Amino acid sequence: MTAAPDPVFAEPWHAQLVALTVQLNEDGHFSWPDWAARFARTLGTLINSGVPILQALKITKDTITNSVIQDAVQKVHDRIKEGDTIAAPLDETKVFPAMVVNMIDVGEETGSLDAMLNKVADIYDSAVEAAVEAVLPLMEPAIFIILGGIIGFIVVALYLPIFTLGDAITNNS
Repeated sequence: MTAAPDPVFAEPWHAQLVALTVQLNEDGHFSWPDWAARFARTLGTLINSGVPILQALKITKDTITNSVIQDAVQKVHDRIKEGDTIAAPLDETKVFPAMVVNMIDVGEETGSLDAMLNKVADIYDSAVEAAVEAVLPLMEPAIFIILGGIIGFIVVALYLPIFTLGDAITNNS
């Protein structure tokens, strides 16, 4: 079963836009912990459930909505099919942070890949939660300012014709 193509990324310029808007950290990896957490949680759960690694990677790829991440997971899938480990091709894609790659490498070496993937997911879920909690208090004043501007615009739009009409009546008298 293949996932339907993402219509947002159907055009080449959309893929270029995604590539441009992705923020890279200093070592060249994506700095989006929510995707790393989702990838790790899905893959860890599938491996823990006994799903073969190639099938687990295919399912994980199909659950990801970003085409850049999907392409990276597909490359990892293809390299594992050729007999490579998970960590080496994952690092070469430059999509996931070094910590994810290192923990997956340790998990492969120790035979506890599912536990390491779930630990990675927990770490990145905590990071996402902390980032959301930090941003929410900053959004409240911005929402008040935007709503105030909208209400002010409506008030001016309603009263301006009345004032204009009053001026017209006063000038005609």
